[in-house]
Amino acid sequence: MEPPPPAPITFECGDPSLYQSGTAIYSDGTTGYEPSCDTYVPPTGSQDQNGDGVISGFERCGMACGEDPTSGELQAQFGCEQGYITGPLCDEVGRP
Repeated sequence: MEPPPPAPITFECGDPSLYQSGTAIYSDGTTGYEPSCDTYVPPTGSQDQNGDGVISGFERCGMACGEDPTSGELQAQFGCEQGYITGPLCDEVGRP
């Protein structure tokens, strides 16, 4: 007589306040990525995210939304120009 097949491995989505978006906790005790657990929403434009009635710098979308660059984008561009930041980011923010 053959042993019964193992129970299928199931998962629950990790608490987003404790885990990165997309983290699944599997029934065998391991963790991994599951698209259904991914709650990340890409930016759709500058928004008053904290409800204070003001769109602060950290709430701006920037160049990804066709807006003026954010301070972080300007800093990254400067770092690329100076050579202390390299790689794909420099292709995104531009180089001299």
